[in-house]
Amino acid sequence: MNNRPHTILVTGCGSIGRRHIGNLLQLGGHKVLSHDPQADRREHVRRTYAIDCFASFDDALTRGVDTVFICTPTSLHVPTVLSALRANCDVFVEKPISHSAQECAELLEVSRKCGRLVFIACNFRFEKGMRQVRKLVQEERIGRIFAAVAEFGHYLPDWRPWQNYRDSYSAKRELGGGVLLDSYHEFDFLHWLLGPVEQVFCIERHTGLLEIETEDVALATLTFAQGALGHVHLDYLRRPYTRQFELSGELGTLQWDFGKSVVRHYDAALNVWSIFEADGQRNANEMYVKELRHFLACLDGHEQPICTLQDAIHVQDILDAAKHSAHLGKPVRLDEVKLPQRVIANRTS
Repeated sequence: MNNRPHTILVTGCGSIGRRHIGNLLQLGGHKVLSHDPQADRREHVRRTYAIDCFASFDDALTRGVDTVFICTPTSLHVPTVLSALRANCDVFVEKPISHSAQECAELLEVSRKCGRLVFIACNFRFEKGMRQVRKLVQEERIGRIFAAVAEFGHYLPDWRPWQNYRDSYSAKRELGGGVLLDSYHEFDFLHWLLGPVEQVFCIERHTGLLEIETEDVALATLTFAQGALGHVHLDYLRRPYTRQFELSGELGTLQWDFGKSVVRHYDAALNVWSIFEADGQRNANEMYVKELRHFLACLDGHEQPICTLQDAIHVQDILDAAKHSAHLGKPVRLDEVKLPQRVIANRTS
């Protein structure tokens, strides 16, 4: 299967933007341009990748671009997606789609009208271990799942050691930072594995230990439509790095550990553990490359997106409900949070 050549603009040349630039160049066959408002980042990209890096996003869009990768701070995602769509470009946007689900209303309407692809980054759906877990879940190897526990902890000063963590978007409220939004993946893959969420109860804390504006610890309990309960622990403080989850079912248990690059399956009938290899941290870039291959195949109509805009909006609903719950101090049902994109979805369906 050969993909047609594209002219791709990557806007936002932080760590994830540079990762995508490097992987796109490695895949080959496409012209790659970039944009960043920071002069030092532009110079770094030009020197490292030998590609053009523009100071103006609008200027870059005029260079025959047909596809835009949006790797900016979260607060800029929706305005940049809208600009790209109105320039008749397909879009790959990093998670989360927004720092507020209300912003998604116009985005959903514009994307439907223009007929362009809006693909939301979901790299963990391409991780070898995660895909093994999904396969085992679909095969009902642990039967009906009644509980899920997910943990993510990463000491923020160690996350992006090349910059002052206090200046990162993670630390800034107006940029859409905070450990809840930064940990979008946990909510995305639990939704992917267990289906829609109906209710969220969340507690978040700003400990002050990191001298940042945003919450650095959050605990969320999720009620899934299929009946399972989920518990999600998130923090910017934990050392060493931790990213793992456990699914408990009537016939056994599944454990995924990204840090240890392993999946474990317990078969209750046989009283036996089976171990499966995962990409994990040992080969973390592989899932990003697989994600890019899939996106490019979707652009050319060879595959259907594994993660749709509607999927991303549901995860955004979960995050908004979690924020609302933390503010109110009580559980919040997703259908109680009146989000305008649902009105648009009903009107345009």
